[in-house]
Amino acid sequence: MMIDKILRTLFFLTACFILLLSYGSRAEISAEEKEKIKNAIPEKALAQPKQTRKILVMNLHVRDGEVGYGHASTPCGNLALELMGQETGAYEITVSDDTLMFKKDNLAQFDALCFLNTAGLLCTDPALRMNIL
Repeated sequence: MMIDKILRTLFFLTACFILLLSYGSRAEISAEEKEKIKNAIPEKALAQPKQTRKILVMNLHVRDGEVGYGHASTPCGNLALELMGQETGAYEITVSDDTLMFKKDNLAQFDALCFLNTAGLLCTDPALRMNIL
């Protein structure tokens, strides 16, 4: 049983890695890629939470002080996280690249913060940076 869970997880991670390598610099995910991601998603959570959790997924990419488009794999990661949450019922995500989401009131809505393919100094406001800690 445990081996089955490990193998499913390894398969999922391998599929995601292959998709990321093949993704290139395209901004959209093809129907074929979406199907591959969907097929790699586990059918249920390994541990069922008492309630659905909320996760803030931050995608901000800053290079030389300028906000950029980030990694080409980011849309695949966002889709994988979204589908996994929907399929397992374990969590729901909110995707953002807005640093104002780091305000205390905004962060209070979430159970977790995921930095997905972020790069650079995301936030220069000391108060917002402290809210993350």
